Amino acid sequence: MNNLTELLVSLAVAAIPIIGAWISKQLLANKQALTLVKVLGPLANAAVTEAEQLGVTQAIDGAVKKSTAIQAVKDGLKSLGFTSADEQTIANAVEQSYADLKDSLAETYPQKTVDQETSNQDKVAAAAQAAADAVKAQLSPSSVAPQQ
Repeated sequence: MNNLTELLVSLAVAAIPIIGAWISKQLLANKQALTLVKVLGPLANAAVTEAEQLGVTQAIDGAVKKSTAIQAVKDGLKSLGFTSADEQTIANAVEQSYADLKDSLAETYPQKTVDQETSNQDKVAAAAQAAADAVKAQLSPSSVAPQQ
């Protein structure tokens, strides 16, 4: 009976480090997941805001903005040491951030439309033509004084 007790104690002593290592591994994995959840929201908010800022100067559609925001979140997570993050989780966080920020983003960053872009291109072309016409008018033979 004494040998059986010693055997059980020996097995318990041998199993404690193995069980401890497994528990610490599980806690570490949960800590990383918790950290990911904590940083994902602010990163997604910043990425959505950055993507909306692009729409002020360029006429880009929502899909381009979303992919830009997702890539920005991936880069942010990578810089924080998260090498493998689920892309669907990131996309969901970006969509949630957009839904939360939609009203304030629309007020802060009025988006450029294709019509505005075309109108601006027409204005630039008209200004360039007017400048060219002005230069031609100054260089035309009738505006140059005859030499004697």
